[in-house]
This record gives sequence, structure tokens and C-alpha cells, in this order.
Amino acid sequence: MWPLKEYIISTMPESMKEKYSNLEWIIDAFEMQIQRPASLLLQSQSYSNYKSRNNVKGLVACTPPGRLDLSPSCTLEIYQTEN
Repeated sequence: MWPLKEYIISTMPESMKEKYSNLEWIIDAFEMQIQRPASLLLQSQSYSNYKSRNNVKGLVACTPPGRLDLSPSCTLEIYQTEN
């Protein structure tokens, strides 16, 4: 469950409130190399032509007070940030 904006702002460090008063989340994506899956479907879904290897991608979101949320599915999180 995502914390309410009022809670985030009330617990935000003063130094951040001055510059980033509307900040709710700090979002970062990451990618890690994995072993090639045995399943051909999973191989095709995780293969990166650019890096020539199989990768898994993730998304991390952190509130200014320090709450950390990890998402196993980037698709959902990216959709949420665009809307």
C-alpha cells in the first residue's frame, strides 16, 4: 500500500521540503544479468539484443523519509508513473 501524500510531506526532511515540496517518490530502475533460462519463452522475454545477454529488470521507489518499495514488475510501475 502506498503511503498518503500528507504522510510523506509531514515526514519529509526540512531540507527536502524547501526544494521539492511536491516530491512523493524517488524512482530508479535497475537491470541485472541472469543465467539463460531453460524455457525458450523466458529466454526470449529476458534477452537483451543491446547487451547480448539475458537480464531481469526492476524498479525501486523510495519516499523522502526513506520508505523503500521494490517492484518485481516494471510494467505496472512504469504505467503508474506515466499516469
